[in-house]
Amino acid sequence: MTIYRHPEFVDETVNETVNGTVGRQNFIDAAMRKNPQITIKQLVEQTGKTRNTVIRDIDFMRGVRIQRIGSDKTGHWEVIE
Repeated sequence: MTIYRHPEFVDETVNETVNGTVGRQNFIDAAMRKNPQITIKQLVEQTGKTRNTVIRDIDFMRGVRIQRIGSDKTGHWEVIE
């Protein structure tokens, strides 16, 4: 059995997903500007998303919008202008 979804419903779902992801990445960007030493654990608590989701967003943003300076333990985040 094949289930077809109305194109408007699919477009709406895709837009909500994209807007949610971009909004979350903007939130992470702002949090890193405010506190360059912010940890992934703190970002998880602030966003309410899973650790894997936050790490996926950071990986997507790394090298384009953000970069990590120093080690994971003592380093800090730098937002690329």
